[in-house]
Amino acid sequence: MSTRSIFKLVCLMCGMLFQAHADSWGPIRKTEFFSQNRKHMLKIAPHPDWPSKPGNCRATLFREQKEVWSRHLINNHAPVQVFVADSGRYVITMDEWHRVGDLPVVVYGPRGELVRVHSLDSLGLKEDGEWIKTTVTSRWWNEDSISFFGPDDAEFFVRLHWGKWIVIDLTNGDLFQREETFFRDDLRKKHEQKSERLAQYRKQTLAKYAVRMLRSEEAEDRKTGASVCGQEKLTEAIPELRKLLADRATLSTNVPKQWTSVYFVRKAAKEALEAMGEKVGYILIEEPDVR
Repeated sequence: MSTRSIFKLVCLMCGMLFQAHADSWGPIRKTEFFSQNRKHMLKIAPHPDWPSKPGNCRATLFREQKEVWSRHLINNHAPVQVFVADSGRYVITMDEWHRVGDLPVVVYGPRGELVRVHSLDSLGLKEDGEWIKTTVTSRWWNEDSISFFGPDDAEFFVRLHWGKWIVIDLTNGDLFQREETFFRDDLRKKHEQKSERLAQYRKQTLAKYAVRMLRSEEAEDRKTGASVCGQEKLTEAIPELRKLLADRATLSTNVPKQWTSVYFVRKAAKEALEAMGEKVGYILIEEPDVR
């Protein structure tokens, strides 16, 4: 079996493992989203009766407690994830609560104006269906992804779990394509130089984010960080990955064994270490879930 086929099988198994969890929707828990530098915060206020009042999710951007702008988002209920640029110039929302894959990326500009509404197709994911887990409610396109803003908040990067990158030019919401056709050499050279700068930036920043996620309080973040560290062979993460071999986070599943508790962070850490050629002894990955 080829390496690519093995990776597909692993992804499929992970999708089966998390399927029950993925469709478990509760009330919105997080309503305040901060920029990395903590200077800006977007507060969302979903309408309590959103099924009969769709499109009434209010969002207000603050800079150090002073209101910058306020508007209704285009979500019927509320976004699943929100990213606020350090400069406050852009806000990115991802997905619709209860329906991941709807409104996957929406870009709002400096005054809260709508810059771009992307679909999965416009994000270039039309041919990537084999990698995207589909459940009753959702298409989990960004599961185990890492997202961040580019230099000067001019771009937004999304690194998907199968290694594909989405790069969005925030000035107009267009996808930044490495391969472009130019009829002037100076423009082609300028584009190539920008592509190289962005590639270097995303490589360095991805490593920083992935290693940081290994110490997150959220188990899902620790799992994502471990998976990315293994795929990218981030050897600097080895000490933290070894600590995660004793992680206590579990997930109950019926697939492929009935009522099994899986230590999913441990599993991701073990696979990451082994991908980097590290020897890992016996680690308890799953055990019967006594109910």
